[in-house]
Amino acid sequence: MRFLYTSFAFILSLSTFAQSPTVKFNHFTTDNGLVSNEIKSLFTDSEGFIWIGTRNGLSRFDGKNFKNYKHNPEDSLSISNNYIWHIHETADGLLWFGTKNGLTVLNKKTNQFKTYYHQKNNSNSLIDNDIREILEDENGIIWLGTKDGLTAFDRKKAQFTNYKTPNPQDASKPNSIWAMCLDKNKTLWIGTAQGLFIFDREKGDFLLQPYRYRGKDNAFIELYEDKEGNLWASSNGGGVYLIPPSREREKVRIFHADSTDNQGFKGRATNKIRQDKHGLIWFLNAEEGVSVYNPQNKRFTNYEKDARNPYSLSNNSTGGFCEDRSGNIWIGTYQSGLNYSDNRQKGKASFQLFQHSPFIPNQLPNQAIAAIFEDSEGLLWIGTYGKGISVYNGNSQTYTNYTKENTQGVLCTNLIAGFAEDSKGNIWVATAHCVRYFDKKREKFVSEVNSLIPQIESEFFEGTLASIYEDKEGVFYFGGNAGLFRWQNNSFKKWKVFKDLKEQEQKLDKNSPIIEDSNGLLWIGKGAINRGIFSFDKKTEKFTHYLLEPDKTNGLADENIYNLAFDSQGTLWVATSEGLYFKEKNQTKFSSISEKDGLPTSMIYSIVIDKKDRLWLATSAGICKVSIRKNKNIRINCYDVLDGAVGADQTHVRNAHFVDKNGYIYFGGSKGFCKFHPDSVQENNLAPAIFFTSFKLFEQEYRLDTAIMYKKHITLTHEQNFLSFDFAALNFIRPDKNQYAYKIDGLNKNWIPLGNKSTVSIAGLKPNTYTLKVKASNNDGIWNEEGTSISITILPPWWATWWFISLIIITISGTIYGIYQYRIKEIRKEEAYKKEKEKMKEAYSVLQNDFQEVNQRLHSARIDTHFLANCMIMINNYINKGDAQEATEAMNDLNRLYRLLLYHSGKKIISLKEECDFLEVYVRMNQRRFDNSFDYDVINKENIDLESVEIPPLLLQPFVENSILHGLRNINKRGKLALEIFSRNELLHILVEDNGIGRQKAGELNGKFHHKRQSVGLALTEKRIRDLFDNELVSPLEITDLVDEQGKPAGTRVVLKIPY
Repeated sequence: MRFLYTSFAFILSLSTFAQSPTVKFNHFTTDNGLVSNEIKSLFTDSEGFIWIGTRNGLSRFDGKNFKNYKHNPEDSLSISNNYIWHIHETADGLLWFGTKNGLTVLNKKTNQFKTYYHQKNNSNSLIDNDIREILEDENGIIWLGTKDGLTAFDRKKAQFTNYKTPNPQDASKPNSIWAMCLDKNKTLWIGTAQGLFIFDREKGDFLLQPYRYRGKDNAFIELYEDKEGNLWASSNGGGVYLIPPSREREKVRIFHADSTDNQGFKGRATNKIRQDKHGLIWFLNAEEGVSVYNPQNKRFTNYEKDARNPYSLSNNSTGGFCEDRSGNIWIGTYQSGLNYSDNRQKGKASFQLFQHSPFIPNQLPNQAIAAIFEDSEGLLWIGTYGKGISVYNGNSQTYTNYTKENTQGVLCTNLIAGFAEDSKGNIWVATAHCVRYFDKKREKFVSEVNSLIPQIESEFFEGTLASIYEDKEGVFYFGGNAGLFRWQNNSFKKWKVFKDLKEQEQKLDKNSPIIEDSNGLLWIGKGAINRGIFSFDKKTEKFTHYLLEPDKTNGLADENIYNLAFDSQGTLWVATSEGLYFKEKNQTKFSSISEKDGLPTSMIYSIVIDKKDRLWLATSAGICKVSIRKNKNIRINCYDVLDGAVGADQTHVRNAHFVDKNGYIYFGGSKGFCKFHPDSVQENNLAPAIFFTSFKLFEQEYRLDTAIMYKKHITLTHEQNFLSFDFAALNFIRPDKNQYAYKIDGLNKNWIPLGNKSTVSIAGLKPNTYTLKVKASNNDGIWNEEGTSISITILPPWWATWWFISLIIITISGTIYGIYQYRIKEIRKEEAYKKEKEKMKEAYSVLQNDFQEVNQRLHSARIDTHFLANCMIMINNYINKGDAQEATEAMNDLNRLYRLLLYHSGKKIISLKEECDFLEVYVRMNQRRFDNSFDYDVINKENIDLESVEIPPLLLQPFVENSILHGLRNINKRGKLALEIFSRNELLHILVEDNGIGRQKAGELNGKFHHKRQSVGLALTEKRIRDLFDNELVSPLEITDLVDEQGKPAGTRVVLKIPY
């Protein structure tokens, strides 16, 4: 089943900087195709597929589709039971399933199950059918933990050996096995309902271990040895025992939610324990969610379901666990399906989103972010569009909010444009209508900069203030509708941006960016009014205007400019509403990067360039990383809602960005802001394995003797010629970004891109052998160039096989030779006295007479006399083109047509079957003449015995000829010609119908002669029928002109009626 990948990035409900970024979980349930939401076991097989065992069936997941398996009582080769406790794969690729009713093994190559059961009174069978645990030892022996004891299965000997688990509490009762672990010392640990045991495999003895919780023997439900050799043993309600590699009992620790020294552990009963590739140990608790232990700091981090966060753990009752090849973590819950987490950041999120939360007072306002700035003390200043300023203190993790209202109007507006910090640590704030600064010593906003403020402020009121920038010398520049301002030495100076521009074109727009290059030039980008870029020389106080001409003479589009940035090479990068533009140092012309180069959108709001010269773009479709390689190749990686780079239902805001002293990048959005470190956003460099997952014929699943993913070659008949293949790239990190391409050797020279579509359909393959090749890329564009392939052979029909063609050639050659010999013999008898040359001339004359004779017979039969000549020309064309098959078939049909014509012309009455046979060949020759532009069908639904119906020869041919030459020949659509035979009112009706241009149009095209000839022909035909049946028919012939719904001609129908 196909489905949308429903995992959006986790949105922090608390607008604070989390000390440990939380894990983000994606969810899959029965709504996505999962067989059941009650998961008991998970497993990643050797190919990379995810297998999910549930209480109601088995699923295999490839990142896009679930393939489900369920027990079928009527199929002995189906899985034995739908309740699946455990999944294990042996070295030979067989998958073993412990179920509530037997041990089932799946041969993935044949896609068939085989089951082993407990058999009463048979010691060489399972000890019990309820299989809880499967383990394979170093000798290939499979150990099975069951409800009633332990079974060792020696596959080589096909032998089961059973061991009854002792019950320390009551020897008369069974002791169920819940967990098993074979440690590095080859010691087999057994967790049972009545305690923890070591099993001596040589002696077959169970040794009870004295691990008790609060003086009681307890059920041990999970056992796991980590990479350091520590044995983790989970007891039901008694917490988790950490048994060191030395196995010294006095050094055993117990982690329990109720203990004071639990290092943050929340579990009371842990169903599954596993260590990931990073060394983190995951504890899946029965009721308390997931706890993750970091061996380095020896602390636990807990993840639970949060009703306020739809992307937290889906349920706190967890059990199944596996890790795929990319290191992604998969967690099964007992009620709410499957959880998935991208674990490449060792449990940390690459992107952190900060948004307003209704649950926390005095925090980030629910408003678009206009400006972000970090001061020298590490305080984060956040300016909004309409709700003032929020200042975040990372030490106390608190917000302080400033608005026009709570500053008694000193902050003249709540529309914030930008921030800067002076040498005294004061924070300057550019708002839409004034400049203010925050005095750190007095801890309040101040409006009295000096005596010039009232005058300057009144000029700002002419419009809005757009931006603030501090240059390398500590001088502040402000851009606004009144022009460009400089604050230096406690005074302002103002410039008109460009003297030659009209008054309205001199104004800088809202959020017009200002930056400085390595030479000290200021660069100013204008927005919607008079689009363009200015450079300002601070020494000469002159502007240079890069005007954005409509004809793009300088390469820069005539569009809005939102942001500017310089990289380490001096290249100027420009964010616009029509893509990303750049101008290399000492160049005047701009080049562009747009959607055709891989950007998801042309709307670029902000640019940040990191220390590695990677461009980070805030766009209307998320965040993009643009990497320019040494060979100037461009690589673009994009991150959106699903990656956590932007919240749901929000976009980024132009020119709202910042880079802090630690290299973290901030992008402001319409409902909050995003924070990330460039180095934490890792690329996925693992090329995905790709497999065929389904093969269909005519859109129906086709079962092969070998599963399609293992099949190397398939052979099909020429009629099995509509094929569909499904395939999967096993990359689970944003599989919606996986890309596919295919080609068919023998048909395609180049790869054909499929986008994210993972299926290809093939139709109309001619008999031959082909190779279908498929390749795929992961979410970051890393391709598996080797891909996968399958060979396809389409067998020819029997009449196109080499042996049949050879037989036809021999037959035709023999026939021609026989005719030749016959003619020569006749000529010799008649012309024995003539010389050899005269004999040859006579033979040629005879051949000419034969041709004329055929034409005469065609004419006598009222068949178009050009028919034979056209057929000969057609055959000659086939021969010239080297199409032996078509030429042979056409000659064969012409020979048969001639023989039938000779046969019919000598008779007054023939059967309707013979007439239909003649028409079949006649129509087929005409189909070839007219490039198979029409179809021909003979319909006899009543199965009338055509052999018993007698008619004059060539009775129907004139009507068929009229339909082809005058009806179907001139239409601009596919033609249809039908001959239908049925009985009605004790008369046999023979219907000839076409969908051609109609009699009137045909008459206009062919002239009066055609109409006269057609009328005479119809009259003769009617007379032949009346003569045959002694004029007893009132109206033996009916002709109907067909019309469509609009009343336009749609063909002709002729009905002949004869007694039956």
